[in-house]
Order: sequence, then structure tokens, then C-alpha cells
Amino acid sequence: MPTMKPVLPAVLGLLLLAACEDHPPASAAFNPDPRTPTEQYRIDVAQAPAELKLAPHAAGLSETQRQALAALAERRRPSDASDITLKAPEGGADPNSTYRTVTEAREVLIGAGVAPEQVHIVSYAAAEADAPIVVEAMNFVARGPQCGQAWENLAFNFANGPYEQFGCAVTANIAAQVADPADLQSPRPSTDTDANRRQGVFDKYRAGMLTSSPPEPQAKATFSSAGQ
Repeated sequence: MPTMKPVLPAVLGLLLLAACEDHPPASAAFNPDPRTPTEQYRIDVAQAPAELKLAPHAAGLSETQRQALAALAERRRPSDASDITLKAPEGGADPNSTYRTVTEAREVLIGAGVAPEQVHIVSYAAAEADAPIVVEAMNFVARGPQCGQAWENLAFNFANGPYEQFGCAVTANIAAQVADPADLQSPRPSTDTDANRRQGVFDKYRAGMLTSSPPEPQAKATFSSAGQ
């Protein structure tokens, strides 16, 4: 009669291996099925309201206000951007200053690339004499993961896989540094090609000349003159 091998040690071994299985962190930005280990965490891109307050001036917009409006328009994507609303206060100290400032603000936004039908001027009741002109728009924002919420002992990674926090800091830094969060959602349309530049390169190539641009003088520095 053949002897039966004990199965208890084998069962205990399987239970120990199951207990050592890695558990995903409890984070809303965690991707449970990443394509690569560096894609365990993701960046969430969403629209959020942006508000800009402008003080009315008798001479119209100041240079600082013009720059702030241009920056607000630059952060918008033409294909995804929503309307911009200019709220002018009623009952202010100087209605003429308010009218001139708000109309110039509309012109600056249109000159910065915002479609005229996307810029609206409305009024709101204001009791304060120095009530500002409120510019409201919707911009894209990037929200990265919250890192450092859970840590594990890297010496007990029996599956030899990436640890739970692997890639979290890199993803959070990208979300904090990206200039236009909308770029993470969809690519920008290609700009028009420069036909004159392209033809110039072709002419030099056919003539056997160098097609690259000449080097800048700063790129020719040597060790003897670099510190001067």
C-alpha cells in the first residue's frame, strides 16, 4: 500500500505566499492595471474655475492688467475652452472708468486669440465704491497623487514587483510642473509649416551647401575664455 504524503506543509506554504501578496495603496489616483510599473499612478485632468479681479481706471487698463488678461487667454485651449465672462459692477464710484476698463479688457482678450462670441459682458450689483471688474473663465488643472500615505518593507517583496509608492513622486511632480494641463488630455493641433524656410533648405541641399543654421557665438566658448 503506497504511503500518503502529508499535505499540511504544502497548504501552510501556500497560505504564507498568499499573505505576502502586495496590496495596492488606497489612493484615488492609483491605477490598478498599469501598462508599466511607472504608470501605477495617474494624473487627473479636469476643468476648474479661474477668477481675475480688475480695478477700474479712468485711463483704461494698466499694463499689469493687460498682462494678466493675456496670460489668462494663453492658458485656454481654443478647442476645449469655454466662454469668458466680464462682470462689471453697477453702482460704482465712476461708471465711465468701469465702462472703459471692461471694454478694453474685452479687446485684449479678443486680441489674445479668444473668439469674440466667447467673451460676454454682464453686470452685477455692487454697493462698494471700489468694486472690481470680475473676469471668470474655466481652465484645465492637473491633480496628481498624494504620495507618502503608505510605506512598506522593501525587503519583504517576495513577488519581486515594484513597491506601492514606485512612480508616485514622479507623477506628482509632472502634475505640479506641467505648463498646460490640457496637453495631458489631448494633443495640440499642428501648426502650419513654413514654406519659405522649407524651400530654402531644399535649395541649399540641391546646391551641396550646409542646411543647418550657423552656430551661435556663445557655443564657441573655450576653457580659457569661458570664465572671463
